[in-house]
This record gives sequence, structure tokens and C-alpha cells, in this order.
Amino acid sequence: MRRFVQYFPSRFPAPIAPPHLEPSQAGTAMNSSQGADASQSASALVPANKITKRTRKKRPNFRDSHAMVTINITHAGEKEPRKFIVHRDFICHYSPYFDAAFNGDFIEAQTQTLDLDDFWPRVFEMFINWIYTQTLCDNRGKALDIRWMVPLWLAAESFLVPELQNQTLELMSQERFRLQQNPAPDVIQYLYDNSTEECALRRYIIATCDASLPELEKDTEYPMDFLIDLFNYARTSRSITSSPWVPVEPHIMKGFLVESDPGSASVFRAVGSHGSSEPESTGSAAVA
Repeated sequence: MRRFVQYFPSRFPAPIAPPHLEPSQAGTAMNSSQGADASQSASALVPANKITKRTRKKRPNFRDSHAMVTINITHAGEKEPRKFIVHRDFICHYSPYFDAAFNGDFIEAQTQTLDLDDFWPRVFEMFINWIYTQTLCDNRGKALDIRWMVPLWLAAESFLVPELQNQTLELMSQERFRLQQNPAPDVIQYLYDNSTEECALRRYIIATCDASLPELEKDTEYPMDFLIDLFNYARTSRSITSSPWVPVEPHIMKGFLVESDPGSASVFRAVGSHGSSEPESTGSAAVA
């Protein structure tokens, strides 16, 4: 049996933070006359179902987009954060999470700075690259490594960007068929540590690994919760493929995609592993 090589560091970062983070320290220093709403951190955002219902505006362009925002990313074990300086119009256009933070009634809207703790800077680089180019590749323009697709999908979920979730899953499906590999145990463990039972990505991996159950159950490194889910799926559901490495039919694949905003115009254009494509935009975020 072939599988993804193990690549994660021995110490996992904390689960990717959902849109409910800790209050910003700057909020406590605000003048009381500014009101409670203004001093509240965007980290205490309203529920996702309240901020995802919005009208998608036309995609921003560099000619009219001048305002910049700062996102400080702190990875577990690192003392100093990585600073990302991004065009506000771009990141807020695609992410209701950042839109609420930088354009809402929160302290981050005044400081134009947001802190994210226990987050992989490399994953955020991939996210920012997608914001600017709508292309799934790393910050050097190279093909996106399949081993980072699970963290990227989960980051897109946290930032409320269903288009990126779906594009990542489509590419993952293509690469799974091409490489004929199942996710390694540490990848599955990271997914289970950072998702719920209803997670579309978790459901997809369970369904596509079902045909490999006889081999996977022999591997003692896989999380027990994952193996139990596989057994339950095999007992109660019909396999979506006739063999482990048969492509998932498009009409079945739709069942694992996340509903996008009606106004979304993004198109799936992934950089394939056999080559590369040039991004449409030359814009990029500044990384300090």
C-alpha cells in the first residue's frame, strides 16, 4: 500500500481557530467613550451564518485598491509572528471573516491589524496566493503539494471561503487518482483534530478510503476514530467507487462540495503536478 509520506512536525499546532478568537488586548485600552462595540475584538465575530449572507461585489483590482491590512501569524513554538501585509479589498472580497474584522465594528477595523495564533504561516501564504491569483500553488508559483491540501481546506473553512474549499477538494481528488495514494496517518489525525463529524472533507476521505479498508485496518498508526468511521461507513453505505483508485464521478463529487456564494465567479484552475501555469495577476502580499 502506498500513502502520503509523513511531513508534519512532531508538535502539531493547536486546531485552526474558527471565527471566534480571543479578544484583542488592544480592545481593553480603548477609550470607553468609543463604546463597547468598537472596543470588542473582531475575534469575537458574529456567528458564521450571520456574516456569510452578503452580496458578492465585483472582484477588486489593483488600480482602485490601495488600503492595506496587516495579519500577524504566530506558529506554535515561535516567539515572533510573521507579518503579512495584504490589500484589504482583496482579502475582504473573498473572506467574510476578514471582511467583518476589518470593515466591522471591531478594534481590528480601527487598527487594520489582526492577530492569528497557532497558525501555519505556510498555509496562510497559500491562502493569500489564492486570494490574489485564484490558483492553487505555493508562494513560488510551484504546484501545490498534496500533503498541504488538508490544512488549506480547513483554513478556508475557518475563513469562510467555500470557493477555496471546493477548489482544494477538486484538486485533491485529481491528485489522489493520479498518485494512487491514501492520506498518511498524521494527515488523518490532523483532520480529525480540527474538524467535526459533519465536515465535508472528512466525509470525502472516509468515502474514498472505503475501498482501501482491508489495507488501512492493518496499519496501527491510523487514528482509531477514523478506522471506526470507516467500518461504520462500509457497514451502512454503498461504496462510491468500484476500486480504490477509480475517479469519483462528478455527480457524486457534488455531495462533498460546500455551497458557495451565489455571486461567486471563481473558476477552478489548479496548477498541475506535471507543469505550472502563470498566475493571472502579478499582485502579492508583502511578508515581513
